[in-house]
Amino acid sequence: NGIKIPGHVVQVVHATSGDGSEISVTGTTWTSGGSESTITITPKFSTSKLLITASFNADTSEDNNRAMYTFFKSVNSGTYANVISANANSYDALARIHETGERVLQNQTMIFYDDATDTTSHAYRIYVKNQLSGEIARLRNDITPCQLVAMEIAQ
Repeated sequence: NGIKIPGHVVQVVHATSGDGSEISVTGTTWTSGGSESTITITPKFSTSKLLITASFNADTSEDNNRAMYTFFKSVNSGTYANVISANANSYDALARIHETGERVLQNQTMIFYDDATDTTSHAYRIYVKNQLSGEIARLRNDITPCQLVAMEIAQ
C-alpha cells in the first residue's frame, strides 16, 4: 500500500452513469452533466499524476452547431472550475462537435492529465455548452451510459 514505483498505476476508479438522463443545453454557459457524469479519486500520494478519461454520447440538432464538452474539477465545497483556460476565441473545451448539416449523434472521448498535489478527494465532472447561443447540445446518457475512468500514476 505504501510502495511507490514511478510510472506504475497505483489505482483505477471507474464510474458509469446509471440514471438514463439527457442533459440538453441551448446556451453558451457551461452546464453540469450532474452527478451521473462525475468521477472521484482520492490519491494515495500527493506527487502522483491523475489521468481522467470519459467516453460518452453527444448529440447536436441544429445546422452549423458547435457543441463543446470539457471536464470541470471540484475546487471546494461542490464548486467546479474548468480544467482548461479559454484561449482568445473562448475555445475552452476538451472535445467539440462542429456539425454543418444534419443532426449528429456520436461518441466522444475526453482525456485530461492532472497533478494530484495532495491526498484529498479529487472530483471531475463533464460539462457541456454551445459556442453560439440558440444551438442545441446534448449529453446523451439515455442512449449509452457515460463511462468515466480515473487512474493515479506514481511519480
